[in-house]
Amino acid sequence: LSMRGFNMSAETYVAPRDLPVEMRDINLAYFNDEDEEKRFKMYLERPEIFNTYTSLAKKYNYCLGINGAVFKRDEVGIIPRLVKEIYAERKALKKEMLKWKQEAEKHEHGSEEYKHAKYMEAQCNTGQMVSKVLINSLKS
Repeated sequence: LSMRGFNMSAETYVAPRDLPVEMRDINLAYFNDEDEEKRFKMYLERPEIFNTYTSLAKKYNYCLGINGAVFKRDEVGIIPRLVKEIYAERKALKKEMLKWKQEAEKHEHGSEEYKHAKYMEAQCNTGQMVSKVLINSLKS
């Protein structure tokens, strides 16, 4: 869900060369490598860098990834939009699954109504798990 919250999508990505100069200088100086341990150490030792970068991001209406990637917030990207839709679908399926589970509890074990309710519960559970896997696969 962080992709949705941080609007992480290819079309909302802002390349370092397109950043305002003050942000670009910080980005190139401190976020230009892939050494996450180094970045975490810097965060602990020099938090003012992150505070300044965060303030600039707010000023220009950008979101920041932990790796220094910058994303625009003025338009919703396609990936965050998809995640939102899939998540809403998953919530609806989970709700329906619980409804069928309660329905099964009303009927005698082994009856046709019970079997139908358990079948529908399993269908909804499969659907919501597919949505969950799909959302999780979008993150990686």
